[in-house]
Amino acid sequence: MKHSFLAVIGIVFGLALLAGAAYVAVSLTVPNGPALGGLRLPGLAGTPSSKKGGGISIDVVPAPGIPVTSPDLVGSLVEKKDNSLMTRPQTKGGGEAPPTEVVVTGDTKLYRNATGDSLTTPPPPGTKVQMVVETWTVAQINPGDSLIVWGARRGDRIVADVILVELAR
Repeated sequence: MKHSFLAVIGIVFGLALLAGAAYVAVSLTVPNGPALGGLRLPGLAGTPSSKKGGGISIDVVPAPGIPVTSPDLVGSLVEKKDNSLMTRPQTKGGGEAPPTEVVVTGDTKLYRNATGDSLTTPPPPGTKVQMVVETWTVAQINPGDSLIVWGARRGDRIVADVILVELAR
């Protein structure tokens, strides 16, 4: 009796572990994760989409070179020193998080979100919009710009693979 009880507990634990792994796998592979669904369309008022209202809902199709996984950091540039970008992460509760260092290497791909540059009116809600990016440099990034970063976390810093910049408005 004791062995069958332990077997049932083991099966339930295994199923819960598999369900958690499936959730993580799906959330990492679904395009338009938390960062891409809320991209601003430069030059257009009313974006990004907002769960609280006031914005439009659009489906952003990632540009080539932009990862479809969730970013490792989304935040605002506080300070730039050489190839080190001190970035204040966004928080869910709106509180202030300490800055995280984002290290830019020779292999880091930098892009600017140029999706809305040529749009004169907002697309209808629910429209699929192809993301447009342009190559960017560290020298062009300024304090206040938003950074979406994919890379390898090493302690309190991230060595960036890809950075998508949204210019401060």
